[in-house]
Amino acid sequence: MIFPIKLVYVAGPIHAATPEEVTAHIDQGRAAGVEIWQLGAVAVVPHLNTLNMYSHDHVPKADIYLGDLEILNRCDAMLLLDGWESSQGVNYEVAWAKHRKIPIFHDLDELRKWLNL
Repeated sequence: MIFPIKLVYVAGPIHAATPEEVTAHIDQGRAAGVEIWQLGAVAVVPHLNTLNMYSHDHVPKADIYLGDLEILNRCDAMLLLDGWESSQGVNYEVAWAKHRKIPIFHDLDELRKWLNL
């Protein structure tokens, strides 16, 4: 890893109809995070940051959403995971990234090219 290190926000759905689907979404975020680290950037994976906090009412969902936007605000780029379009939260994050002019990538190949600039 070489300075300056880029921070990449991983955005994908987490909520689902079944616990198994939630686990699959978390696993998708984790896998993308590993690949981002392997590319030499820091992966910021909200799926792991708030794991089980909202589902057990430990933290209000609104606070988590606002916190995620603040974290995104500090990132250099965003990677969208498959299925992001169905997530209201990710749609808000995409709108925020566009507003803040944070680059948005739809796959790891696009992100890889950008990281090598």
